[in-house]
Amino acid sequence: MEHQTKHQVLWDGASQNYDEVRAISGVDRVLPISEFHKYMSSVLKNGAALAVDVDALMDAVVYEPDLRSIHQMLYNGGLTHQPLNDKIDQLRWRKSKHEQDLMRETCRIGSESLNALLREGCEERNESNIVGFLDHQCRRRGADRLAYPPVVAAGNNANTIHYISSNKPIRKTDCVLVDAGCDLHGYVSDITRCFPTSGRFSAVQRTLYDVLNDIQSQLLHYVQTVRPLRLNELYKHMVERMAADSLSSIVFFRKDLSQKELLKECDRLCPHHVSHYLGMDVHDTPSIARNIECPPGVIITVEPGIYIRPENTAVRNEFRGIGFRIEDDVLLTETGAEILTANCIRDPEDIELVMDS
Repeated sequence: MEHQTKHQVLWDGASQNYDEVRAISGVDRVLPISEFHKYMSSVLKNGAALAVDVDALMDAVVYEPDLRSIHQMLYNGGLTHQPLNDKIDQLRWRKSKHEQDLMRETCRIGSESLNALLREGCEERNESNIVGFLDHQCRRRGADRLAYPPVVAAGNNANTIHYISSNKPIRKTDCVLVDAGCDLHGYVSDITRCFPTSGRFSAVQRTLYDVLNDIQSQLLHYVQTVRPLRLNELYKHMVERMAADSLSSIVFFRKDLSQKELLKECDRLCPHHVSHYLGMDVHDTPSIARNIECPPGVIITVEPGIYIRPENTAVRNEFRGIGFRIEDDVLLTETGAEILTANCIRDPEDIELVMDS
């Protein structure tokens, strides 16, 4: 770690000292960065193999010229090294009891903050107002910060999946999609809810929302009951349920679509995965494949979406320009699954009731 000068302490404040870092990290030996070259030279002489976070080192070399000699030493000195990323991801994938408790708390704070937004309402506001409101709500409940730049997308903006501009006016007739979470001691929640600006869904909005909400309920039931559970199979189940429910309930596709075309269109309506791993990062442990069995202790998101852009002629006109996503966080257990965001209001009747109160 870097040794702070008096000038740095004056302007930036004192950082943790070596003993403090050793105590909180569990690392046996902490050295100043100025001794790193000397230390690595001694390791090289012993012919040791090192595990290296290659991506982090490459990024550091770009922004920290002083590390270039270390990079050259590792890659040009004949040193045997192996990537560290996969090993760390394996350790982070299954959460310990303490980590599970932290995830319960960060999901509780995120859920309560979104519920507070529903109670507050957002008639005739700007998307950016909601960003500020959520940041305040998360922090006042004990979180360190928002987990990521939230998506606050009114009306057709919701059809841009990672819409983070969040600075447009909200119309009275809009539904608003809010994808937000909080960061508590390095562990994050990731929740998405949709609600009508006016406090009441229009008939078309309600029809589409009911379809998606029912799909979410079926997916959560799937996660709680199906074993082995694999994320790729969960996505396949979502597309199949979307097609079946759309056909049997509202048939908002053109009636001349074949079954194959319908399944393809459902895949186009929700082009993102329905789930990802969650923990210290929003998209946690990226090296863990989606096609392997998820054991107890893993936390995942469940987030079906329906995005109908104005130019999508495969869908009836009245549904175009609407984008919905519902996202919950789920802890897999020995006996099923625990919905960590179950207290975040989701059903349309409850949304309207809270917004009307």
